[in-house]
Parts: sequence; structure tokens; C-alpha cells
Amino acid sequence: MPPTNDVSKLIAGTQTKIRLCLHLLHRGVATMAGRFFILSTAHTEEDIDQTVKAFGDSLDAMIVEGSLNQANFGYDRLL
Repeated sequence: MPPTNDVSKLIAGTQTKIRLCLHLLHRGVATMAGRFFILSTAHTEEDIDQTVKAFGDSLDAMIVEGSLNQANFGYDRLL
């Protein structure tokens, strides 16, 4: 796959999606088994910051464990 910023392409694979969901859950972000990523007005700025950090940390962890290829990003870190 050529470098892309399109996250949906990066997590299109089922195993990758499962790993991302598990990493997010470990960091306190529930994705309802990857079916939904919901943001609402009920979420505070702190909630959003936590989610963004959890997403970045999850991607970093997946690169380290080898379940996500860093070359797919085209740069060192997505967030």
C-alpha cells in the first residue's frame, strides 16, 4: 500500500482493526468492537484530548509490536 493519511485504509484489515480497538480499550476508549467511533457534545475537551492521545499511543504501540507498518504513514507519527 502506498503512503496514505486515510486512516480507514490503514485499518481496513480485520486483524489491524481488532488490534487498534484492543489498544484503545486498554487506554480507556471504547469503540464498541470497532463498529462505532462516536463523538458528541457530551464529550469534554479533556475527553477529546484523551481520545486523541490514546489513538496516537495505540498506533505507536502497534508499530512497535509489528501489527502496523510505520511506512504506511509516510511520516514518523500520525498525531
